[in-house]
Amino acid sequence: MEIATKNDLIGVEENKLKGFFTSKISKVHTTGSVYALGQRASVLQDIESPLHLYSSHDSATPNPNGISSSSLSLSTTINSTHNTNNNTTAKYSYEVCLRQSLWLLVELVKTETMFLRDFFLTDTDVSLSMFSRPIHYLLENLEIYLAGTYDAVGLLLVLCLLHNYRQVDKPPTAESPWPHFDEFFVKASGYVLHRFIFVFELNMESIKTAHNNVKDLGPYTIHPHYMTRRYGEFVASIQTLQEHLSDDDVKAKLSYCMTLLQDVMRKILKKQSEELKDHKDQTLFLVNNYDVIMSILQERGIMGEEQAVFSSLLAKSGDEYVKTLISSFSPLREILSFLNEIQPLLLLVNNTSTNTTSEEISH
Repeated sequence: MEIATKNDLIGVEENKLKGFFTSKISKVHTTGSVYALGQRASVLQDIESPLHLYSSHDSATPNPNGISSSSLSLSTTINSTHNTNNNTTAKYSYEVCLRQSLWLLVELVKTETMFLRDFFLTDTDVSLSMFSRPIHYLLENLEIYLAGTYDAVGLLLVLCLLHNYRQVDKPPTAESPWPHFDEFFVKASGYVLHRFIFVFELNMESIKTAHNNVKDLGPYTIHPHYMTRRYGEFVASIQTLQEHLSDDDVKAKLSYCMTLLQDVMRKILKKQSEELKDHKDQTLFLVNNYDVIMSILQERGIMGEEQAVFSSLLAKSGDEYVKTLISSFSPLREILSFLNEIQPLLLLVNNTSTNTTSEEISH
């Protein structure tokens, strides 16, 4: 699994993705795989149960000596030896580590609160008095992670986890969350959202910068540009994870950001197409790029405004391409010219006839 770095921005040039000792560019960066959600979304499933973690080198049956939730050490990635004979190592992304830590903390708070209620007949909020140090540690570690990450997908996964665990941070019979524990989720969510917006804006600014230096992204052909697939994967992942958020205000803010990003992307695709001299090639370039975005959205099952906008753009560009092809043949061009001339007249006659009929009916 590849995690986005500070160089993995939608609008970054291919040349900037080359290694120091090589001129080759990894397909991971050009195809937008670092933005793909893939199996990472599995951390949002069945959040009231712990994840069963084991090395990808292991068989389908988890190693009995594998990692337990209580032995997890929170960090950007976790290394743990699963097989001392083969010395294999498993690495887990931050959202996996955070999920295990949140699950354990929530379970402990729930258990202690239920114990006090059942045996001491009190509903005292013990989250601050008993678990202030683990909560402080989680926040401190989260701040360290946020300071160095540029992984927009990972940030949104973390935000989804915080929103989801906030809904289960109480005993089954409780009417409202514990105030002190709820404050932790609110504060942590605010930190994560702030960093996500920052990384999101970096991606948007990279496209704006590319728009001003569009010639540097060439040479251009009728084939889809590498930036388009990055955008498609990025949007598909954000739209998918947005459905897992429980805060309507955060959803509205994300939708607004996505609208701004969409507008910037449409403008640069239009400007890139103008780098091609032939009008037919310009139109075909747009068709191919819109088709890539639509294919990714449909493959991920994304419906809504984003899909509707690019579906409309694809249809419009497709019609324009067909007209361009027809106009390139002399006989068909004359027929098309005749239809274009007569169409306004037909509409005028039709409107006149409709008005006359309406007047006769009224009399």
